[in-house]
Amino acid sequence: MNSAENQQSNAGQTSAPGLQATKPVLKGNGWAMAALVLWLLGFIASALSADQLLTSLRCGKAPRTIDCAELVRGGPPQTVFVTLTSFKPNWDGSVFQPDEQGRWISAEVPLVADGETTPHVIARVALAHVAGPLNDQNLKIALSKPELTGLISGRGLGDSSAVLASQNPGMDPASCWVVDLGAHPLDKNLMRLAFVAGLAVFAASIWMFVEKYRPGKPGEQVLEFMSPLVMFFKGLHALGRRLPYSRVTCGAILLPLAVAAIIYGSYLFVRLAAPQTVTQFGTEVLCIVVLQVGVALLVVAGSFLLTEADAAI
Repeated sequence: MNSAENQQSNAGQTSAPGLQATKPVLKGNGWAMAALVLWLLGFIASALSADQLLTSLRCGKAPRTIDCAELVRGGPPQTVFVTLTSFKPNWDGSVFQPDEQGRWISAEVPLVADGETTPHVIARVALAHVAGPLNDQNLKIALSKPELTGLISGRGLGDSSAVLASQNPGMDPASCWVVDLGAHPLDKNLMRLAFVAGLAVFAASIWMFVEKYRPGKPGEQVLEFMSPLVMFFKGLHALGRRLPYSRVTCGAILLPLAVAAIIYGSYLFVRLAAPQTVTQFGTEVLCIVVLQVGVALLVVAGSFLLTEADAAI
């Protein structure tokens, strides 16, 4: 009996450490997964809402009326939200985009300005902006009005450029202004709320990566090898353990960098929100990324300055 009890006791002693050893791994995996999901949600939400917010701020409350020939000569009138007049659709040169079932989901119709023979503007019509199914009849009804209101998305098209050029002699699709028929800027207040909420979720994910996530031993956490982002934070944790500086010192170093990034991103945001004729896509991407980096650095710096390291983990 004593030997049996000793064996059971030894078995319990050997199994307990194994169970305890798995807890930090499961805990690390759980925090890493939660942080990764929040990071993706916050990154996407803040980026998309920032783009829509900038569009809404640039467009104002009402579209600006401009005739087709004036758009061709001078570009958008300090806004991309316009009402286009004095044009004629070139139905024979239109291009339609079907889905997998062969149903039309969008159409690109060249518009010829009054007094000209070559189209320099393209009306892009999506299924959502047409009453009923997108077919030849409904498309002609949508474009038969003397005025078309929509958002100018820029110049040039992608895959359909070659087809448009072949069906419209003398036309250069790469230099044509593209107007998304029926599109309009979203509500500014709603986009502000979505942008702030996206940044808050993004900041929460960074805090979880810094304060809650703890890398496991090599080979213990599969998620680290599946996500470059988790591997990045694993490397930062390893770097932090080797730096000869305290958390307060690291926080004091990162704080000015965070403030500088947020100030520069805010400057770009204000500049992009002003009325302009052409959307600066590259600058807009830079603005959003700089703001996200600034928020991430601010969270890390604040965490280092305001909280102590968890010695138990």
